[in-house]
Amino acid sequence: MKQKNLHASYFLKIYLVLQQVWRQLLQHKLGTCLTFLVIGCSLTLPTFSYLVWKNLAISTQHFSPRFSLTLYLDKKLTSNQTEQLLEKVKQQEGVAAVKFISRQEGLMQLQQWSDFAEALKVLDENPLPDAITVEAKPTASFVQLKTDFQHLAGVSLVKANDDWQDKLFSLTQFAAKVAIGCVVLMLLTVFLVVGNSIRAEVDSRKPEIEVLKLLGATDHYILRPFLYTGIFYGLVGGSIACLFSLIIEWSLRSDINVIATQFSMVLRLVWLSPAEVIFLLMSSVLLGYLASWITARKHLRKV
Repeated sequence: MKQKNLHASYFLKIYLVLQQVWRQLLQHKLGTCLTFLVIGCSLTLPTFSYLVWKNLAISTQHFSPRFSLTLYLDKKLTSNQTEQLLEKVKQQEGVAAVKFISRQEGLMQLQQWSDFAEALKVLDENPLPDAITVEAKPTASFVQLKTDFQHLAGVSLVKANDDWQDKLFSLTQFAAKVAIGCVVLMLLTVFLVVGNSIRAEVDSRKPEIEVLKLLGATDHYILRPFLYTGIFYGLVGGSIACLFSLIIEWSLRSDINVIATQFSMVLRLVWLSPAEVIFLLMSSVLLGYLASWITARKHLRKV
């Protein structure tokens, strides 16, 4: 029975302190709202940066365009040998489409695309070989297909246009570094904002703190309202960051769908999972708690 009374007394104290903190926040409504918004905006940037990295990583994993290969044929091949080789390429497993480009067609394309058209005209003979462009099926093993073509008789060189993988990987890594940088800078900003707000509150309640110390109140008792204030700042600021990031995502959804259509992709934006939302709120609460604890403890020593 006594233990139940102790627990009831403990929770009653917490409830009374929370009421006191809430009244203090309502006394300065404008300042409190501005602090909430600053913290929320500061946490929105790293949150949205993380969402960009997350969706980019998912899109990279599910983006499976059709690879293409260019087979450069041996110049010594006869017309019959070239036709036989073309049939072998068509019958290769994993091939979706095949196009033959003769030496003359290749030279004409080069003259149209190159700035050295005049220089190409003075050549005594066509230096280009016949070529075959191969479009692979999405389900085909690109590496295996490239290896098989390299072992075909009459193929002198196989060139793959798979450099998009390296580009997407580099872009994903860059987004991750940007997200990490935003997280560090914005967490520091939140820490400073909460710390400055708590410092101002300690200064405004200095006479009250002096009276409490004269009455024998412990530092923990005096610190408790400031710690709960920091928790309030972190919790509300984290909630605002979740809301703002969701609004930004919805506002960009149509533009992202247009970009995805241009790249022939089906892209579905993924927001924060419940576990990630909880992690964000817990992190912002912990940050508010630490900032208020360090700041309030430091300034209480001067009172």
